[in-house]
Amino acid sequence: MHGNVNDICARLLDQFDPSTPLSILIWTTDDVHDSTPDMCLTYQEAESVLAEISECRSHHQYGVGRDTIWSLAKQLREDAARERKVTVSAGPLQEVLKLAAEFLRLEDIQGGEDAAKRLYADESEAFRSVSETLEKLTRPDTGIENCRLQERA
Repeated sequence: MHGNVNDICARLLDQFDPSTPLSILIWTTDDVHDSTPDMCLTYQEAESVLAEISECRSHHQYGVGRDTIWSLAKQLREDAARERKVTVSAGPLQEVLKLAAEFLRLEDIQGGEDAAKRLYADESEAFRSVSETLEKLTRPDTGIENCRLQERA
């Protein structure tokens, strides 16, 4: 269960007779912070870790310890990092894409046709997606610049 004290007590009273013996292990945001001192989690991140604990079905078999808390916090940060939006000028991005294209080309030369796609499937797909998007946005006939010119007209 996850929630504040009132919510959890109400759910317990709904699910169990008041005289039913129980054993409950409690994690708080302070416990999450104590388990991840080097991560400097925000209150919202610690709260998200607590919510994840309630979603873990394996905790009945294996328990929830400091390692579990650390792993959940690390995964939370990794997910957030993957989803964050960044702004990069087209010029430097094109240079990085040229470098990535050369790397993938060399992988195909050394490992055979489509070696890069086999070895770096996610990265190859990301490269393809970013390349196509950048090409569309910088193409004079269909890019943002063309849209801006049309808006001014």
